[in-house]
Amino acid sequence: QNFGGKSCEGKVGNNEFSDKEKPTETVYTKPAPYFDWLRSKFYPSGKKIVPFDLLEKIDDFGIAVWYMDDGWIHHHNDSKGARPAAGLHLGVWSKSVGDSVAKFMTARGFDCRCGEIEREGYGKYRILYFSRDGAERLFRAIGRYVPACMRYKLPSWADQYQPKYYAPEKTRT
Repeated sequence: QNFGGKSCEGKVGNNEFSDKEKPTETVYTKPAPYFDWLRSKFYPSGKKIVPFDLLEKIDDFGIAVWYMDDGWIHHHNDSKGARPAAGLHLGVWSKSVGDSVAKFMTARGFDCRCGEIEREGYGKYRILYFSRDGAERLFRAIGRYVPACMRYKLPSWADQYQPKYYAPEKTRT
């Protein structure tokens, strides 16, 4: 099949985070011109940055979308009643940017710190690690925005999904 001038190829290979073979699909699409302004905010000189003027405007819904994309949860099965750990992958941002994002999230009530891991081929990779209280606050704030297909990233006690938050907006021309 042809997508935006590039082919859609099916591949079977190892997932970079797992040694299990899984079928994968690679799909290329044309970028939507509407989002050019966002690209210019995040990549002003070709290298990704965090536009803090946009970050300061993010609400709980935006944080939920970010968490559904880059977030993770770890349930502690060894300790009955233990609260889960949670984090957000930040990628290869600098430590100072990661610390600034952690400071922003903590000020929003989601206590966290920026940590790092070493990823082969990427170098130092930043992660926000939420404190147990920060993770609980995060889950309580975003639960209503997380649909069934993404509930595996939440503890069972998180607020139930409320589809009214996904009502389509009127098209603007």
